[in-house]
Amino acid sequence: MRLLFCSRPAYGHLYPMMPLALAAREAGHEVVFATTGRFVEMLPAVGFAAVDAGITMEAARAQLDGADWFSRFGRQDGRPDLAVAARFFIEVLGTRSAADLAPRLDELAPDVVVYEQGEFGAAVAAGAAGIPAVCHAISPRALIPALEPASRRHLARLWERHGVRSPALDVFTGDAYVDIVPDSLQLASFLDDAARITVRPTPWAEPGAALPAWVGARGRPLVYLTLGTVVGQAGNLAPAIEALGRLDADVLVALGSATDDGLRGRAGNVHVVPFVDQRGVLPHADLVVHHGGSGTMLGALAHARRQLLLPKGADQFFNADALRNAGMATVLEPGVASADAIEAAARAALDTPVPARVLTARDEIAAMPPPAAALDAVLDRVAGRSARAPLVQPSLTG
Repeated sequence: MRLLFCSRPAYGHLYPMMPLALAAREAGHEVVFATTGRFVEMLPAVGFAAVDAGITMEAARAQLDGADWFSRFGRQDGRPDLAVAARFFIEVLGTRSAADLAPRLDELAPDVVVYEQGEFGAAVAAGAAGIPAVCHAISPRALIPALEPASRRHLARLWERHGVRSPALDVFTGDAYVDIVPDSLQLASFLDDAARITVRPTPWAEPGAALPAWVGARGRPLVYLTLGTVVGQAGNLAPAIEALGRLDADVLVALGSATDDGLRGRAGNVHVVPFVDQRGVLPHADLVVHHGGSGTMLGALAHARRQLLLPKGADQFFNADALRNAGMATVLEPGVASADAIEAAARAALDTPVPARVLTARDEIAAMPPPAAALDAVLDRVAGRSARAPLVQPSLTG
């Protein structure tokens, strides 16, 4: 079969899809990605054809009234304004990716479109063309009931642009829903949904991602700090670096897309690197301090690691709520996340045994089907829905 994977150009949106795409390729299926930005060059380097579709997050932010991303999205308590989020992901990002993809679907001829949870434009383009559309989760489902009311008019407008007034496809679920979230963190009302197909969250890193040699040769605890590739700016990292530098521990900081400007004078136990092989770090970490991104959250759970969350935006507050409500992590929201508070929470976490519910989540994740099995279930679910023309073979970078 021919599968078209569609993703926003962001690590936390694309990386969770890679294990399913790799499983599809290994099973002999034809796989193409539709995204933009740096990933249009990265994907061919790892053996996938890539179509340039959509716009980058930075370009989309500039369109959103030219406002700063976080000041525009954040409410006074730091949590995202879902009305603005709906406009951003559907009216700005979704409109462009749907417009770019729709005229190319006959050329690409996919049997199935697999779109990540935030790629509404791809879902609409596929649904309007009658192509089976599979939603790939990137975070727990709890976000959807909150976002859906704010999204209705934007989605209706987007469907109408593509000639559909009464869509049969629910873009929040798809014809099938590939769920990387274990039962203990998933919305209870969604656990038995007929569309849900679970898959074990499997970390993926680009070739060349490294693990510092000293990580495996230590005499004291390791604290791993990352605020991801969107919110990991020096101003956000500085209080956590100051706090963790006070601990009798080795601290590994992954900057992501940030620079170390403004992080001078840090303690000698703090080691800062641009990127790190997170798959290699997590088995060694005694405490993971992070923003609440799904990849880090699920990776830490898979290794039964203690977690301290410092959510900053997007779905991070929903992830943090899910972990806190399940008794699996400590959460400090923006208004209380001072250096002193982070230090106290980190000390308490290191002095406390791993919660029993974290061990349960680890076992749930280990028991989830691997990507190859989930792929079979997905293709069985949509079999016979589409018969497309031959795929135009890759030089698909334009």
